[in-house]
Amino acid sequence: KEIGYLVNLESLDAGKNQLTSDLFPQEIGRLRKLKALHLPNNALTSLPEEVKGIGASLNELDISNNGMAELTEEIGAFTGLIRFKASGNNYQSIPATIGRCTAIEELDIHDNKLHVLPAEFGELINCKKMDISNNQLAKLPWELGRLTSPPLTILNVKSNPLLVPPGGIVNKGTPTILMWLRKNEKGAGGKAVSGLEYTD
Repeated sequence: KEIGYLVNLESLDAGKNQLTSDLFPQEIGRLRKLKALHLPNNALTSLPEEVKGIGASLNELDISNNGMAELTEEIGAFTGLIRFKASGNNYQSIPATIGRCTAIEELDIHDNKLHVLPAEFGELINCKKMDISNNQLAKLPWELGRLTSPPLTILNVKSNPLLVPPGGIVNKGTPTILMWLRKNEKGAGGKAVSGLEYTD
């Protein structure tokens, strides 16, 4: 409980503490000046209410390797986030509200079970590094092509069964992927993946 008195604390690492969502320390919700919160390798099944309460003040949040099944739409309230790490969970989708987090520069959601990414990924205009590797993505959202390189210099899409963009484009790296999505968005957006002819 003593941690609740550290009202000026700006950074807290509570990783590897077997924390659960139901028994999460309420005192952390009082740390209104907290800028960085690291909670990797715990037993969280969802984003604790205490974390949601201070979300707007956070610049950095790490909830990796918790086995969470879902990232709820409340993540959209974390508008100050610059670095967001949520790898090693069981997410099948990311809520559209992620698009409100336009300050994000580093986004790491690798090693989940994502089948689709929302169109709102195209709103993350300040992102410099995005890791979406080792998921189950067959298609990248066309809107992702609205990002430019730079600032987005690293887009890691490895170990996904991608059909869109095709492998020949993916192998050429981030600038080519973004340019291809941009070039093909108008003509191909909204159509089925199979049977499409794309412009290289």
